[in-house]
Amino acid sequence: MGYIIGIDGGGTKTLGYIGDTDGNILGVFSSGAANYFSIGIDKVKANLEHVIQSLCKKVQIDKKDLTLISLGLAGVDREQDRKIIMNMISQIGINCKIILNNDAKTALVGAHGQEKGIILISGTGSICYGIDSNGRIKRAGGWGHIIDDEGSAYDIAIKGLKSVIKAFDGRGQKTLLKEKILKYLHLYSVEELIQFIYSKETTKDHIAKIAPIVMQSSVEGDNVSKHIMNEAIQSLIDMVIVVINDLDFNEERVELALTGGVFNNSEIIKQQFIDKVTVQLQNLNLHRPLFDGAVGSMLIGWRSLNINYDIKRLKENLKEVVDYEQRSINENKAGVQDF
Repeated sequence: MGYIIGIDGGGTKTLGYIGDTDGNILGVFSSGAANYFSIGIDKVKANLEHVIQSLCKKVQIDKKDLTLISLGLAGVDREQDRKIIMNMISQIGINCKIILNNDAKTALVGAHGQEKGIILISGTGSICYGIDSNGRIKRAGGWGHIIDDEGSAYDIAIKGLKSVIKAFDGRGQKTLLKEKILKYLHLYSVEELIQFIYSKETTKDHIAKIAPIVMQSSVEGDNVSKHIMNEAIQSLIDMVIVVINDLDFNEERVELALTGGVFNNSEIIKQQFIDKVTVQLQNLNLHRPLFDGAVGSMLIGWRSLNINYDIKRLKENLKEVVDYEQRSINENKAGVQDF
């Protein structure tokens, strides 16, 4: 029996599954981020090695026993980036077959269970990625938080912070965001925001966590927040429109999966997006992702080896693995407390 690892590495965490060549998932493990643009090569290497070694340990094999590792990683679109990642994998001591894709592609495959459809991701960053009936690929967005990522949590949060500053100066409307953001950050004045925003300790993830405040304030009727969210939603819709217009789905209804914290943290905001996008695009079937990007990496790995898998059985299999992992974590915590 051979063993396969599927990994999804993004800006927040690295999630991995280990499976066999019979189409079964056997274990799961997660570690820190895997975007070397954000945290550097050495940290990404350490996180990937931690995931791979931990997964091998779960099934009591050595990494030399692996048949294939399929990875979906952020920032691997250029050939230079791919060389850096492949060199990193080699240094870890991996000699098996490697499949390397952008994490948006593996997220799409996980979401639809196949290499076809569209996924719209709005988390810390944002991107829309599609594959049509002919295997053609189109992406929109995802150029990073400094120049793009419109409609993302970071984008929403930054606009929220800007609105607080402008209201304080008298250049903008008054907004509920002032009190809410200051309270969240445990600050007493708008001037103190400078220390938070420009601190070396403050990352884009720290800033992105302010987005739910803007989203909730929008729901509560704050006009400034409503304007920010309307802009964010339209930016995300524009990405979908560009991707659909550039691909050919043979007049079929287009399967669109929505994922990421912006959609997952507020059903109201998610419904506002659905209401608007279905007015502008009438040929959509919207749904939640079937699986995460790490399972998407696993599916790509299995397909490359001509291994069949059943979606229904895989759902049940995955639930058993995740439930077992959670029970083990809870038992370990209880053991520590008892001690």
